[in-house]
Order: sequence, then C-alpha cells, then structure tokens
Amino acid sequence: MDLIAQLIQNKKNVNNVLETLSLLFDEIIKYEKLSKSPKFKNITESTVLQKQLPTIWSCFNGETQNMSAFVQAIAIVQNISDQPLQIFIDFNEHYSKRDRRNLTIIGNVNQTQYNFLEYSRLPANFDFDSNTLYLLNDAPNENEQYLVIVTGDNKVINIYTGLIGRNQQEVYSYKPYTLTENGKTLTLYTYSLLGNNDYPFAEIVDDVTIPVRMPDSTSFKFGNRIYKMTPEQEAEYDMAKTKTKTFAPFIMKIYAEIN
Repeated sequence: MDLIAQLIQNKKNVNNVLETLSLLFDEIIKYEKLSKSPKFKNITESTVLQKQLPTIWSCFNGETQNMSAFVQAIAIVQNISDQPLQIFIDFNEHYSKRDRRNLTIIGNVNQTQYNFLEYSRLPANFDFDSNTLYLLNDAPNENEQYLVIVTGDNKVINIYTGLIGRNQQEVYSYKPYTLTENGKTLTLYTYSLLGNNDYPFAEIVDDVTIPVRMPDSTSFKFGNRIYKMTPEQEAEYDMAKTKTKTFAPFIMKIYAEIN
C-alpha cells in the first residue's frame, strides 16, 4: 500500500491512541519476560514473538497508526529504563530514518500532541480513572520506583514521570539534570536514547528561557532556531546521547554554535 492509500485508510479507520498505547505497553512487558531467553530476542527471527506480540509485529510490517504510537511508547519506556530493549533497537534499524519519519507522520491521523511532564505538574484534582495508564520500573535507589502516568485522548496525551517510594506513600518529582557553563544553565528533564518526537525535553536559561527540542535525530531546535548537525557532530551525538553527563555538555556545545 502506498503512502497516500495508507493515509486514506487511516482516516477511515482511526485507532484509539490510549488503547493502542495500552496494548503496546502490555506487549513490551511480555517481551521483557520472554527475551530473557536468547531465542526470543529478535522478533523478525521468532514466529513465537510475532504471535505473542501482534501489535508490535504490525509495526514491523508498516501498520502506520501502531507505528506512530510505538515510537511514543519507546520514548516513554526509555525514560525510565537504563538500557534500550533489543526490540526497540531492531525497530529503529528496520526502517530508514526517512521512511520511519514519513510512516509515523501518516500514522498520527489526529496529529496527537504528546506532552512529557514532571510528576509535580500532575493537577491536584487529577481523576485517576479507567482512561489512565500506569507504568512502574525500578529506580537506582532500591527504596524507590519510577512511576509514569499516561492520560489523554486522541488529540492530547500527557505523560507524567516521577519517583515513588516502595511503600507507595511518597511521590517525588523526577529529578532533572542541570549543567551551568559560561553563565548559561541547561536543565535536561527527559530524553529517550532512541530518539525523540519534537517535544521540549530540556531548556536553556540564557537571559531568557529557551526550550530545547529535536525535530529529528540530525537537528536541534532552540526556541525557534533550528541547527542541523554536521556528519561529524552526528557521530559525536551518537556517542554522547547514551549518558546524561555526556549528553548535556554536547547540547551546550551545539547551542554555542548558533550564538
């Protein structure tokens, strides 16, 4: 099916984004358990995984609405996990950057906006209803866990991330990473090792507060200014992005290029 035909098909049959995310999270959790066995690590080579994870497998076969949601699910899970799952790596390598971008744009039929927020920004009157998804994962401190709350509709999805005590009595704000260089301060709130989706994952205070985004894996956007990385900088980015303490200085280095 060509891109135009896929877009027309999507507009006729619009998925519920939150329901799709719920299916994907369930399958990601199932994959984590199955992948402890080496024979269940690569979905393209395992018919068992293909049958057990039908929603994720459809993403490897060009189902664009599921792909669009899967890209976001990867970002959400990676924000509370130290290492990317093999299935995330395989998905990113399955398509070229251009094809993946085009297919996920087509799949986002309603132009759903995804907001990555600190838990502290959860409204005081938040309604913990059945239309809310929850994720928990171990944190570096054994007395804490990461908590993610995903809520919204086909137009706007809000993702709140924080730390919760093991006794689930205390909730903390997700601690951002801060770096100050040459009178400028970078605050890195949240970032996915496998990429991002043009959401503000950081900000730089340089007289005024400037949101930092990445429209794609080859460029940064500081406020309204876009900086396209050179091939050498892209290689440096691939090395720097794996750790916050190396990624933050890299962002500041790129920011200096536009000033």
